[in-house]
Amino acid sequence: MRGPRSSLFCWLVSLLATSAAWGQASAYVTNGGSNNVSVIDTATNTVTATINAGSFPHAVAVSDDAPLAYVANRDSATVSVIDNDINSVTATIAVGSSPFGIAVSGSRAYVANTGSGWPRWAAP
Repeated sequence: MRGPRSSLFCWLVSLLATSAAWGQASAYVTNGGSNNVSVIDTATNTVTATINAGSFPHAVAVSDDAPLAYVANRDSATVSVIDNDINSVTATIAVGSSPFGIAVSGSRAYVANTGSGWPRWAAP
């Protein structure tokens, strides 16, 4: 059984992803109530961009081998694909109901859906 600390840790991890592989040290933070993602320069702790995503972005994962971030949008049942070089959504992928978690491995993003009861993968 998971306790409050475990749940809080999982929630915090799902909100933040970092990217340093492409010559930048940035953190990507979902803003569920605002339907966007903040890009934060980790060297200066300043917001450098705000990117519109789907409805209630809930989790984000950054690719290690491409300049991409994937955002699970819980209420729109989609994943937004963000090009980190231009800080813009370049694709939106339907993934099933209520995606709440996401992980990237190679060229695939694996999405956990609470409404569908099984994970899906998404690739632009």
